[in-house]
Amino acid sequence: MDADDLLDPNKIECQIHRLQDGNLDCVASGEWARFYHHPSEAVFTPQPLWADMNPIDWLICAWEGHWMMHPAAWLVPRAIAQQAGPWNERLTLDDDGEYFCRVILASRKVLFCSGAKVYYRSGLGNSLSGTRSRSAWESLLYSVELSKNQLLAKEDSPRTRHACATRFQRFIYESYSYAPDVSQSAEAQVEQLGGSNLQPIGGPNFQRLSSIVGWKWARRIQSWRLQKAHRRLAKRQQYHASNRLFR
Repeated sequence: MDADDLLDPNKIECQIHRLQDGNLDCVASGEWARFYHHPSEAVFTPQPLWADMNPIDWLICAWEGHWMMHPAAWLVPRAIAQQAGPWNERLTLDDDGEYFCRVILASRKVLFCSGAKVYYRSGLGNSLSGTRSRSAWESLLYSVELSKNQLLAKEDSPRTRHACATRFQRFIYESYSYAPDVSQSAEAQVEQLGGSNLQPIGGPNFQRLSSIVGWKWARRIQSWRLQKAHRRLAKRQQYHASNRLFR
């Protein structure tokens, strides 16, 4: 948990009840929702991962649909944590995703616990998950590669390869504007895995521009416009700060 995330008072008790009676070889998940200022803002909307699943089906569902489970939503029995191994300290971004991939694959089943709630504080400008440095993209790519190896070691099949390829393809779409050379490494992975049918994600303006110049140029133009807007905002804030200083 981060310091500003919150657990429902009954969260851990609810999950312990599900893990008892012969389920200590399983991991427990739960409900999670975002809030920005106060926990009362959180809306717990069911997602496809909010169900009991075997580990491989859970990961395929998460990677194909771009779903997630907040790290604090898990409760992991000690034996499974020991089998999964320690946190990978080489990773700086998606280190939790890589770790819980190992945890899930080390379990017999993922048991969803309705009512086990986590409140996830979002919208912080300096959060690690929002980092867009080159090293952050390299860390994310390495995490995806490690997770792919873990899943394919358990089941190397068309469905698992497609799920891995889709995750790499999503990485390409997200990283291209920031680190195009890093995204090229992911392109080779997609090809080796047999390809993905995932289409570029963006709003109506991005889709119209993509149909004219292609998604890569559309992403570049989108990134350039965003950087220009950030520079204008920074100048405006600097101007107002100077005016306050001399009043």
